[in-house]
Amino acid sequence: MAILQDYQSELGGVAFGYGLPVAVDGEGFDPGTDDPETQDSFTGFTESYDFGVDSLQPASWAWGMHTDLAQFSDDAIRDSAALEIAWKTACDRRDPGAVAALRYAIGGRTRVVYGRPRRYSSTKTNSMIYGVINITSEFQRADTLFYGDDLSSITLNMQPQQSLGLMSPIVSPITTLVGAPPLSTTSVIGGDVPAPFTATINGPSSGSITNPKISNGQWELQLLTSIASGQSVTISTYPWAMNAIRSDGAYLSSFTAKSRLSKARLAVAGETLRLDGIDSSGTATATVQWRRAYSTI
Repeated sequence: MAILQDYQSELGGVAFGYGLPVAVDGEGFDPGTDDPETQDSFTGFTESYDFGVDSLQPASWAWGMHTDLAQFSDDAIRDSAALEIAWKTACDRRDPGAVAALRYAIGGRTRVVYGRPRRYSSTKTNSMIYGVINITSEFQRADTLFYGDDLSSITLNMQPQQSLGLMSPIVSPITTLVGAPPLSTTSVIGGDVPAPFTATINGPSSGSITNPKISNGQWELQLLTSIASGQSVTISTYPWAMNAIRSDGAYLSSFTAKSRLSKARLAVAGETLRLDGIDSSGTATATVQWRRAYSTI
């Protein structure tokens, strides 16, 4: 992964932009606009709008570029081809839901957007003699957020369950031992909007964890399944991949009615998360990973 300078970007391991073999034209970058989709209805009798649900359609980014450091046609073709290959192979276009990460640096910070590389066109004219090939390209964003370049994570642990057997001597009233509450883990999230995340629940060292649940008091994600020792399940709440996939590749859909992947987000100021479930060994864990989320470029 390249260390980017301002006005440089990277896709599929190939960097482009200021000072690089493929540079962006002076006014060659267009981030587009997240177009609104509305359900408005105009009522003529009252001369008013009845507003419905508003949503934003993620923008498509576009570039006008050129080979900038080549002196001869063979160098220009090589530099253009490297970026073209990255544009066409950054993600598996045959895999539904697959996205590519486009990194960019601006204002002294590096951020990431996710989506699909689209059109890539290189114009090969007589200017190749001087090492110049003009390029146009597009990248369709998957959602309207911008993400931090660094991936953060925390690990959630189970509290070993205590015996709930009868206390001795048995006297009236009969009492039982209380199971210990699950451990909670607190972390600062960052960004300026709540962040989607992934949570990988790992089976215990022996046996299994049944009906595992990750929660923060405002939302919960609970699977009606068992995760055996040596297995794991990764839950994603990212808008383009809201799913749960077991380590053997199987997709799981057995969430409880209260589980809402679209509502599960990590608050900017911080979160206190906990892992629940039936695990007699108390050794199951969960790893929560996220990138800081931002509303602007």
